[in-house]
Amino acid sequence: MSAAKSNDKTRVLITVVALIAVVILLVVIFVVSYRSKRGPKTISPSDTVSTTDTVSPTETESDSTTETAQTTEEATTTTTGYVIDTKKNVNEYIRNPDYKSNYYVVVYTLSQSVVTYKKDSNGGYTKLYKRLKCSTGVKDVTPTKEGVYCIVNKFRWFRLMGGVYGQYCCRFSEENGYYFHSVPYKSKDPSTMSNEAYDKLGRSASHGCIRLCARDAKWLYEHLPVGTQVSVVWEKGPFGLDIPARNTDPKYDGWDPTDQWSPGNPYFTVETTTTTAPTAASEDETKAEAVTPSTDATTAATSPEGGDGS
Repeated sequence: MSAAKSNDKTRVLITVVALIAVVILLVVIFVVSYRSKRGPKTISPSDTVSTTDTVSPTETESDSTTETAQTTEEATTTTTGYVIDTKKNVNEYIRNPDYKSNYYVVVYTLSQSVVTYKKDSNGGYTKLYKRLKCSTGVKDVTPTKEGVYCIVNKFRWFRLMGGVYGQYCCRFSEENGYYFHSVPYKSKDPSTMSNEAYDKLGRSASHGCIRLCARDAKWLYEHLPVGTQVSVVWEKGPFGLDIPARNTDPKYDGWDPTDQWSPGNPYFTVETTTTTAPTAASEDETKAEAVTPSTDATTAATSPEGGDGS
């Protein structure tokens, strides 16, 4: 009789253990199923970031392709509030509340333009001051990444990627190596400019830097102090003003038609003409001809060419 009771207890114990194992198994299956449906946990941007500040490529883009889905890291980058909506005040995107520069610069990649905004009477950057035509990085190849940067140093000439050189270089990103600079030259010689690069201004063509004609690169070089903030945005903004077309005569090959500061530039060299002395002039007539030369030629050689102003 005691042996039968012992067997019954054993059966009950085995049954209980089996039931517990089944329950645990069902719980594990439920948890795994729930997590797989929910997906991995994502990290949302900081509470100080508004997702409404992000701007997707618009129909104004030069081609009809749409951007592919970004990774979580890239998506977070685009929601940092660095994108400027042209309907908003650019002051919202200035990092340093004590910002001292006279200018705030925005690079609009969809219109291939560099726009400088100047302070108004209230100290805000609301006055559109200059519109410059540029070439940014090539989309999907070497794009210029959007973000807020600042001028960190400057170089009169600087060796660029590919062993070429740029005039009037302003570096605005240490991490990415971005510069504002002229179109590239084969050497530190203003007569060795890349004709092709000049002709592409107004279209994306660089490795990420912002190319400009010599006149516009020089203006930025001279007027943007270190610390000036630069926003690169995936938006269409004010277009840059037209620049002079190159003269295709071989005499002008390799020269920037806006570079009036480089000696020997044929675009700004005044050709002098000689006249044959009269064969039968009296002494009085000869003296009369020896008057002070006209100042027109001197003025043409030294007066700066008109450009975009305030």
